[in-house]
Amino acid sequence: MSEIFKFNLIIIGGGCSGLSTALHLLKQNFPGTIGLIEARNRLGGRIWTMKTKIEEKKIEIGANWIHGIINNPIYELLYQKRIIDSNIESNNSIHNIQAKICQNGDDIDTVWIRKVYDVYSSTLKKASRFNNNDDDGETLKEIQFYNDSMGKYIDAEINKWIENELMAIDSDQSTTHRTIIRSLFDSLIKRETCISGCNSMDDVSLQYFDQYKEYLGPHITIPLGYDSLINVLLDDIEEIDLDQNRFQYFLDSPVRKICWPGLSRKSVEKIADDSYPIRIECSNGMIFECKHLVLTITLGCLKKYVKENFFEPPLPEYKIKCINRMGIDIVDKIFMEYSSKSTIFDVFTKDGVTIDEMMLLWNDDDDDDYDDGSNVEKTTETNESDHSQPWYKKIYSIYRISDHFIQLWISGNEARILEQLNEHEINEQLTKQFRRIFRNPQFPMADNVIVTRWGMDPFSFGSYSFIHKHSSPDDIEKLSKPIYLQPNDELPAIVFSGEATHKEYFSTVHGAFLSGIEAAKNFSN
Repeated sequence: MSEIFKFNLIIIGGGCSGLSTALHLLKQNFPGTIGLIEARNRLGGRIWTMKTKIEEKKIEIGANWIHGIINNPIYELLYQKRIIDSNIESNNSIHNIQAKICQNGDDIDTVWIRKVYDVYSSTLKKASRFNNNDDDGETLKEIQFYNDSMGKYIDAEINKWIENELMAIDSDQSTTHRTIIRSLFDSLIKRETCISGCNSMDDVSLQYFDQYKEYLGPHITIPLGYDSLINVLLDDIEEIDLDQNRFQYFLDSPVRKICWPGLSRKSVEKIADDSYPIRIECSNGMIFECKHLVLTITLGCLKKYVKENFFEPPLPEYKIKCINRMGIDIVDKIFMEYSSKSTIFDVFTKDGVTIDEMMLLWNDDDDDDYDDGSNVEKTTETNESDHSQPWYKKIYSIYRISDHFIQLWISGNEARILEQLNEHEINEQLTKQFRRIFRNPQFPMADNVIVTRWGMDPFSFGSYSFIHKHSSPDDIEKLSKPIYLQPNDELPAIVFSGEATHKEYFSTVHGAFLSGIEAAKNFSN
């Protein structure tokens, strides 16, 4: 018979939210033992820093930025620990952008890029008026007209602007201009799906698009890697818990079942000790029992688990419904590394200026059977025939990270196709497109390719949450609502935490961190 590990409180999930919960429980002198169960062989969850092979440059497989530095708890913590300083380079610094037509490699005038970007940014800002509880009803009618779809609203506004813009252009040029302008907007919309974490902006709620809030100040990366945050949190936990042994964590322990009494508090036969009414069974055979449980698992996992026999008995119906309504999808990254410095330098340098980002303008009628003149052997067949466009057309830009290294982003259904391919297949298909875009039939295949696969990740099943058009901030509140076994219980039995439970900072690391603080507050008595 397996040994049963008993704790006063157990946290499931060793990401930022789980560690934040543990840290703040210890800070407020929680009177009992705390166990943390992590499915992976590492702490961090969706924070995961790796090194590249050639440059040994740190790259973020998961979370990428600190979103705003003014009053941001992540920035303040890392600044205090001297992990980052005030001179750090921001994502808002000078950023040189070029746009290329993928079909022939033609460059687009930067005047058009700036003009389209300004219109697009203005369109997003105007959407904030829909999140207005004091409206007289006209705004609600407009929301219903767009079926509460941010994508439909963006398309309508963009098409209106394009028609007005083309009125002043000679009719012979209008078709060409329309194609270029629309392609620029499409690139920005694809970018927005990666920011929002959705397949299509049609999935995102128009009314609550402005619900997501940002801290002021630049968006920055962490030179030492985002996993330095995980190290800081763990160090703080161990410092507080020094010689007390109240906290213990377990890796490589995927949870397969959670048995709890349910709201009717019916006895669960598998739980022998009623003073520890929650039982957690792991696939490695380990068994845990506790009085209180904090769940920090992802919304993607919750969506899967509520359809299975993971919770016994099932969660309350209101929890299941809000979990099913809420939005989460896939955002993946592709990292491509080249041993020769000139490979990237040559295509990302123009008139002596380094290009930081190259926007990709795909046309629906691109010749995808383009022959680049090379002898690269096509070794695989994909299921692209089931889709109207190849997966790589969802890639909106190429980012130059260094003279050896580029990064690409992709979201949604196309990311699902990507995840089914191996690194060589991805390298092969992208190189074929690069040879056309860069007008260089000899452009080499990358020497190293790293691909994230958050959709296939069995402990994530998605990247980060968003407010779906069939959902609302009320669902976030319902998800974060603690479960008490009895109305008169002083402390809850189950608390939900994680980025998806924060009403304003969902999808972010600071949202996960703050949700951990809120989870700990439930046990401040």
